[in-house]
Amino acid sequence: MTGSVLPGLAQVLSVTLLGAANLIGVGARDVVALVRNGTLRAQRRGRHFHIDRAQIEEYRARRG
Repeated sequence: MTGSVLPGLAQVLSVTLLGAANLIGVGARDVVALVRNGTLRAQRRGRHFHIDRAQIEEYRARRG
């Protein structure tokens, strides 16, 4: 896959669980499972959880 999944996302430092799911190519429940098992770290900001974009890119690189 080349480029960002969502336009303009390259400048964003963190994304919500749904945004992470779109970038990784899985469902939001799968991202929740990755956070719960410690594969990805999320920070709560208000009502939403955010994952650093760098973590998502590292996970995508490991995944292949």
